[in-house]
Amino acid sequence: MLLTTKTVSTLSVEGLSEAIKQHRLTIEDELSINLTDGTSAVLVPLGYDKATGGIVFNFKDCISEHRMNAEWTNAGGYFESEMRQYLESDILPLIPEEFAAHIVPRTIVQKHKGKTYTMTDKLWLLSEEEVHGKTVWSESNGETQYPYFADRSNRVKTYENDAAWWWLRSPNRDNSNNFCNVGGYGDAYPGFASRSYGVAPAFIFI
Repeated sequence: MLLTTKTVSTLSVEGLSEAIKQHRLTIEDELSINLTDGTSAVLVPLGYDKATGGIVFNFKDCISEHRMNAEWTNAGGYFESEMRQYLESDILPLIPEEFAAHIVPRTIVQKHKGKTYTMTDKLWLLSEEEVHGKTVWSESNGETQYPYFADRSNRVKTYENDAAWWWLRSPNRDNSNNFCNVGGYGDAYPGFASRSYGVAPAFIFI
């Protein structure tokens, strides 16, 4: 399996792992990967993960559209959402096995409506703080913005070549119907949980 980046023309999966260990990838890089459904996607490095030494990748654009929940509710937060299960059952299998073998789980803690949820997943959605650097609609979980998203243009994603609204994992703190999302111009918005918006998960690769 060959992967293409901006700084290195081709890499094997093992070569990518070695490049990450050497901190040769930057947020200016892009990585092209062929998915198991025959489509291709571009990954962007968001930064290195201190706990694992791996790198956090995010899909540059949305690879599907899906709802957060069947009903207009954010009860149970992202932890109990339909979206979380969808990433595991439908999106994770799109990643080739050889590549997926290097993906390690991340533990995420989310506060919502007085409860604290802890989840450990291989794929996850980004939070409002990780994208915007602040909370506009959600409750703070003490997270910081990935430098990649400090550039507003990097918060704009497409789906099927059109600018897309895309989901974040953060529930709206003041409205039980909504989760946070990113609008077509990179702005912070809330959206009804049952609406289908773009899906652009992140993961840690070692």
